[in-house]
Amino acid sequence: TLGGGEVTLLELTNAYATLAAQGTHRPARALLRVETAAGETLWEAPEPAGTPALDPRVAALITDVLADPLARAPAFGEWNALRLPFPTAAKTGTTTDWKDNWALGYTPSLTVGVWVGNADNSAMRHVSGIDGAGPIWHDFMKQALRHERHTPFALPEGLLSVEICTASGLLPDALCPARRVERFIEGHAPTATDHSFQVVRVDSETGLLAGQGCEHRAVERLFRTPPPEAMIWARQNGWAFPPTRQCDGNLATTEPGDGSARLLLVSPASGSHYQVDPSLPAASQRLPIAIAATAALPLRAGTLLLNGEPLATFDALPFEYLWPLTPGTHTLQATVTSDGSTLESNVVEIVVE
Repeated sequence: TLGGGEVTLLELTNAYATLAAQGTHRPARALLRVETAAGETLWEAPEPAGTPALDPRVAALITDVLADPLARAPAFGEWNALRLPFPTAAKTGTTTDWKDNWALGYTPSLTVGVWVGNADNSAMRHVSGIDGAGPIWHDFMKQALRHERHTPFALPEGLLSVEICTASGLLPDALCPARRVERFIEGHAPTATDHSFQVVRVDSETGLLAGQGCEHRAVERLFRTPPPEAMIWARQNGWAFPPTRQCDGNLATTEPGDGSARLLLVSPASGSHYQVDPSLPAASQRLPIAIAATAALPLRAGTLLLNGEPLATFDALPFEYLWPLTPGTHTLQATVTSDGSTLESNVVEIVVE
């Protein structure tokens, strides 16, 4: 991040100039040429040899990120000090003690760095880079390049433009609702397809699965099911999951017969190895065991099993238990009783040394 280490404005601006030159570094020069009042050139500095410092493809990807106004909008708003009427890549920074503001940015032809702070090194009054240095950078760039013919950033060979599903960064399937085109280095573009979205017919009145008795109120809704390792996080953050119960004509519920809800022992991952540290208190060496379900379950009782023996009970999902590490090879599994039937989770095997 900008402002995170001891660096001069000249050093930082020169580094951004390297990005503007697609990864080729050239040392900064204070004088380019000396002219007479009539414009006659008396001396001109030789063009310094460039040193490859960064793969041109990597530099182009960094520029692509820094030039994306939509990426800045959530933090700074759509119309902010870094937005100009021509292509620019820019970044702001603020030190945690409010003593330094930075704004760095470039076009294909010009790199500009701005520092704002107090000369006596005292803290400013909550002035951030976008508010302090940003407007100065914006006005200078706009004035300096007002007569220049603006061109987009050049792209080196070896980059691909690939449409991805915005939610995951994977290739979109037909149900992906939001997509965008991103650039990748050849050989590093996603190859897997996002199949996490599904269309479910639900009753518009109850939100339950549309059964035969309420088919006339059925509407199609799009749901996204997260991977098992993100199940607890998704529930804690308010994700909507597909219903598992069906409605009838009287807005009552009937049991689904497809067993669509699955019980998951989300973590730890099977095959994991852990080591007890003898220098630490045993009480502080506990392993989080997380249990979740792929859909809402009318839970009556749940049991966490360690090596086939009950370890803990629970009456709500998701559930997390902190288990004191014990040396040996262990198996973990969860079971729940739901509406008269028993569901079993996947079995997880771990080794503690």
